[in-house]
Amino acid sequence: MLEGAGIDVAVKLEQPEFPPLMSETVSPKLGRRGRTVRAIPQQSNLSQVIRLILKPIQLIQNSFKNIFKKILDWFWESPTWLVAISIASSLVILVILTPDGSIISRLLSDVEPISIIAALILYIKEIPDRKKEFQYQAWSVIDAANGVKVSPARIIALQDLNEDGVTLNNLDLPEAKLVRINLPKADLSEANLTKSDMNHANLNHANLGNALLARVNLTGANLSHANLGFAKLSYANLSSANLSHANLICADLRDTNLSGANLNNANLSGADMKNAYLTGADLKGANVNDYDLRGAYLKGAIMPDGSKHP
Repeated sequence: MLEGAGIDVAVKLEQPEFPPLMSETVSPKLGRRGRTVRAIPQQSNLSQVIRLILKPIQLIQNSFKNIFKKILDWFWESPTWLVAISIASSLVILVILTPDGSIISRLLSDVEPISIIAALILYIKEIPDRKKEFQYQAWSVIDAANGVKVSPARIIALQDLNEDGVTLNNLDLPEAKLVRINLPKADLSEANLTKSDMNHANLNHANLGNALLARVNLTGANLSHANLGFAKLSYANLSSANLSHANLICADLRDTNLSGANLNNANLSGADMKNAYLTGADLKGANVNDYDLRGAYLKGAIMPDGSKHP
């Protein structure tokens, strides 16, 4: 009716405003309208929540580890009498505090189970002391055989010490009979084994760097991957020995018998091989040059390139 009376009425309908998910853009070149998608905020990262949950658990685990480590340190460092008293006192207190009829109470109700547990723990506690005593006895056997050529007890003592990881460097056993001795990975660096008989010995991965091995008998010995760098091997007998992948850098191999030896991939760089016997030896893949081999006897040897020496 108002419109008919000549009155213009403008009706504005207000609509609620919502954040637009998409906005329109006009390209000035193409004259086209494009739509840009507005990013929706993402929810919290689930991994962060998991880390927050696990953090207290990790702290508790670290605390227990530190406490356990301190207990172990105290156990090994404290005298045996103190450990014995502490164990006995702890077991008695545990019996007193444990309710009657429980499994622990029934197990520890008698003196005998407590004694057995205490004895077992003390046995573990004394393991290092017994190990030291054994090693002392083994070295006593070796020292007592000093100057003796044949000593089976000495061989056993050396093998036992090596199995326990005891270093044998600077060992002084010249002219000793050590036939078929088993010393893999042994540390025999700077040892004096001059004129010793070690034929068919097992010395794979052993460290014989700077060792005195002049005139030693290592016929048929296993020296694969052994370190013989700067070792003195002049006049030694290494015929048919396994020296594959061995380190013989700057070794003294003058007049050494290496006939039929396996020297595959061995490192002979800088070695002195004057008058060395390499007849029938296998040098395939070995690190050695013609200059180092100039004074050696090579008849029938397989050269580093795989060819056979005439």
